[in-house]
Amino acid sequence: MFFNNDLYFTQSSFNSISNTFDKTEGKYSKKNNNSVVINITSPFKENYYIDKTKIEIHDLDFDQVRKIPLNEIEDNLFINLLSNKSFEKYDIKTFKDNSFKLYANDKEYNFEFLADGGLQVIYKDNMDVKNIVKFSIKL
Repeated sequence: MFFNNDLYFTQSSFNSISNTFDKTEGKYSKKNNNSVVINITSPFKENYYIDKTKIEIHDLDFDQVRKIPLNEIEDNLFINLLSNKSFEKYDIKTFKDNSFKLYANDKEYNFEFLADGGLQVIYKDNMDVKNIVKFSIKL
């Protein structure tokens, strides 16, 4: 599966307050015990450690740690995706050679495998802001 690799990512969204695009960059790693580490490198520094029971967030800029039990988080497509959980409960309506749409929690997620071997996911978040996340194996 694509998410068994170490990946680099950029997440872009439109900030309607400042009328600019916000961009977050980082690295995703899957560990041997099926836990996940996400290192945000820009514009701020945070590390996310995800295992079967919790997400642990380390804010490196403010030297703070917060733990959130997974059972307190609404079904989250990205946490499931990054943790290699089953997608049987999600509705996949359109499937093409290099793209498909997945529906979860009344939201549409558009997945497209890119010519360079990467993956792009486009969706609207809970604030109805369009997000584009591009994953790549190489920096």
